[in-house]
Amino acid sequence: MKAFMLLICITVVTTSLVLIGCASSDQTSEQQKTEQPPPVQKQPEPQQAQKIDTLNVAVKNVPPPAQNEPAVTPATTASKWTGKFAVQIGAYKVAEKAAQIADIAKDRFGAKVFTVYDRDRDLTKVLVGDFATKDEARKYRDQITKQYPEYADAWVTEFPHE
Repeated sequence: MKAFMLLICITVVTTSLVLIGCASSDQTSEQQKTEQPPPVQKQPEPQQAQKIDTLNVAVKNVPPPAQNEPAVTPATTASKWTGKFAVQIGAYKVAEKAAQIADIAKDRFGAKVFTVYDRDRDLTKVLVGDFATKDEARKYRDQITKQYPEYADAWVTEFPHE
């Protein structure tokens, strides 16, 4: 009988512990539902600096040419052309860039180099050489493109009429 009593006591104690544990668990769940901690605010990620390609350009306020000026005017003080043809190695919106390219061409080729402003297209063209015939200009273009492949897009053009 002592064993039976011991078994009942153990059962009562175990049941009591289980009920207390469940009640405590339910109470905790209720508290969690009503007392939820404030949501954790996500820290904004620091913005990464955007990589931006920039180009520094000096803008000059140049008055537009008078209407009676020719559409194409020489942009340098180099002597006037005497032939009819040249090799055009580039055309640029920024006159300073055209001047840089012209200086490089003068150093490379040792030939006459002209920068010519085309008002109708708003471009400064870089012309190399001063040839009487188109064939002479073509031969020269072929020669410079072999020596300097970056001029592969160069072409023969007539000097502009004034």
